[in-house]
Amino acid sequence: MIVWIIFFIIAGILICSRLSKSFGRSYTSLGLNIASCLISFGLARICANSMAIKGGKEILQFLGNEYGADLVEIASLEEFFAFLGNIAISIVMFYIFYLIISIILTILKHLFIYKKVDDLQDKQETNVILKKLGIVVSNLISVGLTFIVLITPFGIAYNCIAEKTTSKVPFVSESYFDKLTQMSNNKDVQTSEEIKWTSAVIKSIIDVNAEKKTVPNISIPFSKTHFLPTVIADVGSTAAKHWKNGEEFLGYQYDIPSGREGKLYLDVLDVFENWNKEAVSQDVQTIMELYKLLLDYGIDEIQEDDGLLDALSNENFMENLFVILYSNNDFAKLIPITVEYGLGTTFDYVGLELDENYSSNIDVTSLSEEDVRREARIVSGIIKTTLEIYETNQKIQNKEITIEDVQRLAEEVSKLKDSKVFGDIANEIVLQLTNSISALEF
Repeated sequence: MIVWIIFFIIAGILICSRLSKSFGRSYTSLGLNIASCLISFGLARICANSMAIKGGKEILQFLGNEYGADLVEIASLEEFFAFLGNIAISIVMFYIFYLIISIILTILKHLFIYKKVDDLQDKQETNVILKKLGIVVSNLISVGLTFIVLITPFGIAYNCIAEKTTSKVPFVSESYFDKLTQMSNNKDVQTSEEIKWTSAVIKSIIDVNAEKKTVPNISIPFSKTHFLPTVIADVGSTAAKHWKNGEEFLGYQYDIPSGREGKLYLDVLDVFENWNKEAVSQDVQTIMELYKLLLDYGIDEIQEDDGLLDALSNENFMENLFVILYSNNDFAKLIPITVEYGLGTTFDYVGLELDENYSSNIDVTSLSEEDVRREARIVSGIIKTTLEIYETNQKIQNKEITIEDVQRLAEEVSKLKDSKVFGDIANEIVLQLTNSISALEF
């Protein structure tokens, strides 16, 4: 609304001030204004592309020197930095050229051009009404053109980021903006679309909170961007390769822990290592669903040992966790290691033993969703019963347990025989756990 008001005020002042002026001068100003735009557009495109490509390489080289030379290997990062630089440089260079050329042409038209136009118009007779109408039309076009040129870069950003209920900036030309900021080596990427979908992804991420019942569909806008999935896939894959080898990446190194935690860590890194543009576009929704689940349950609580075990013993939490993992083929293979990690961590916590060498070869994607839900209930039930018995004067740890508790725990563990995730090795795990329980003193 404000932009419309400013436009009509400027247009009104300009038209009223020129109604008594030369008809020819109005059209001459319009023509020179168009010439300023076209020349500035061309010069900005030429300068920005070469500067941005060089700048992208220098930024990546700088980051590589600061955070590790391996960053330089990621070509999509260089392309991304060049893209961002090209947007900024194109806009700035256009404004600079437009200002300089407009000043030069304004001086020239007052010194030379207007005089010739006036001489030519004096030789022609023009209807007064048509003259006034021509002045109005030419000045409206001139003001409109100037607004489109000057407002579009900021209007594009505002319109893409603004909520649907917010009024949009008028006089915005996506076509003009896309052409101005187009990369010569990446002509398929439309800047306005990239900004629009990237802002949609960011807003979807911000919208994820504990109060919301559902997670916004982030995979659609994410997949429509060119750079987000490409860059994240390349960076994620490179980081996973380095961290799996115990190497540093981006100044961070994570020592792979031993035991079950290390196996879980490596399996997660395997998912990230195989990332490509298509895979990450599918996985990002799953990651957001997992984040929402942790947020609902309490991320701070889960980071503590007791909180993690409480979550694993919660049937609803485990069912939701397994269903989210199951819904994505890349993450479904994490279910067996999650089962092993949950049971092993619980039994380690209470002082019982579970071998760390069990490994399931079952393709979880071949199971039904109900199979996966049943698995979650079995695992959470075992963990819950174990913790309940342990919390009664820490009986398991002290190896002081009643025969009733032994039978109750053994009965719960025996349900693992129905495990579809462990398959044939489920009986071996049950036998080992049963022997461990029966060895307790009561």
